[in-house]
Amino acid sequence: MLKIIGHTDPSGGEEENQQLAQARGSTVKQYLVAQGIAGERLVVVGIRESPPNAKENQPLWLSRCVRFERILPGIKKK
Repeated sequence: MLKIIGHTDPSGGEEENQQLAQARGSTVKQYLVAQGIAGERLVVVGIRESPPNAKENQPLWLSRCVRFERILPGIKKK
């Protein structure tokens, strides 16, 4: 499985930024599904903050992005 994480820059209101981040991630999911990836393998999350690697002195547009995290299956205990 793959987690699609949409981010926003720090400008704007909390609700607006949450919607933008979620929409950004959803757009990427829609594209991936159109390319043949099963939608149930993709999870979308919107985060109202810059990605972890963004620096304060970088332009704001660098925070308007989507990143991916692999979701590892849980290990079953015997």
